[in-house]
Formats: sequence, C-alpha cells, structure tokens
Amino acid sequence: MRDQSVPASVVSDANPSIGRLAGAVLATHVTFVAAVIPLLDKFLTLERMLRWLTPRRPSRLYEGTDLVLISRIVHRRLRRPIHMRRRACLRLSLVIYHFARLAGAEAVFHVAVFPPSTDPKRLHAHSWVTVGGACLCEAPKGQSAEIVRYGRTSALPSGHESIAEGFQRQLQNLTDSGWTHRGPRV
Repeated sequence: MRDQSVPASVVSDANPSIGRLAGAVLATHVTFVAAVIPLLDKFLTLERMLRWLTPRRPSRLYEGTDLVLISRIVHRRLRRPIHMRRRACLRLSLVIYHFARLAGAEAVFHVAVFPPSTDPKRLHAHSWVTVGGACLCEAPKGQSAEIVRYGRTSALPSGHESIAEGFQRQLQNLTDSGWTHRGPRV
C-alpha cells in the first residue's frame, strides 16, 4: 500500500530504500533543515533563501538517493507543522528542493498565485517542486499564474529580471486581465 502523504505522481514501481543508518541521518538532516526554514523565511528574501538552499554540487552522502524516498521522509517529518502553518507548502517545497538538489537531481522550485476567493485583500499562493516535469509535492489545482520558477535549468543570465521583478510583471499581467489586487494589509 502506498504512503498517502506522497502524491501519486512521484510514486514509482521501485521500492526505494537505503540503509538504516543513512535513513536516520537523512531524517535527522531533514528535521534540522525544516527547523531552520522559518528563521530563513523571517530574515531572507525568497531569492536569497533559494540561493542558500541550492548546493553547488551534490552531496556524496545523498547523491543518487531516490527522490521518492526523499519526498516520503520530508512529507512524514512535516505532516503536522508547528511553524509556518499557513505556508506549509512553502516550507515543504523548500526542504524537498534542497534535498533533491543534494541528491543530484535538477529540481525546479515553483510558486503560483490564485485569484482571491473570499477576501480580495489577500493573495493566495502555492509552491511545489518538480524534477523532469514530475511533481515531488502537490501541484496547484485550479486557475493560477506561475510567478516563480527557480532551478539551474531556469537560471537567468545577468541583466534579466529577479524573482521580485518577475512577480511584479506577473501581477501586472493579472491586473491587466481584470484581476484586482489591493496589496497587503498594513
């Protein structure tokens, strides 16, 4: 029977497993990174946080680790969030992105925004991670506009827009199409 905390799109027929010690090290490392994410979120912009969470090269310890196993461990560790409850998908996606990169995968981090449903003053968003087009966590459902795509395959040469500039451009496109956004409450 399949672990219900992992989306069906990432479950393969193979039975992913690693040694007991390596699994314990990975689970401990996931717990530590997940504990640090709320602090990073408080003091860094999303772009800087993503740069910090993108390793320069794969870790020898995790290189080649099955992404299904990584996703299962992260989902299991973060299934009941204490911090960042309203942004649980952000925390989950950042941790999965970090460990998928450590495993040597070309993971891509995505963020999309949704039209407001009940409160027109609030902007609703969702984040997820893909590797080769397959989702490692839940992709957005319904009408949305992707505003961020971050990964080595989408790295922009100097002189191109930053994440903040891309967000402003996408928000302007949504506004031009009739979607209203009044900004955050102050």
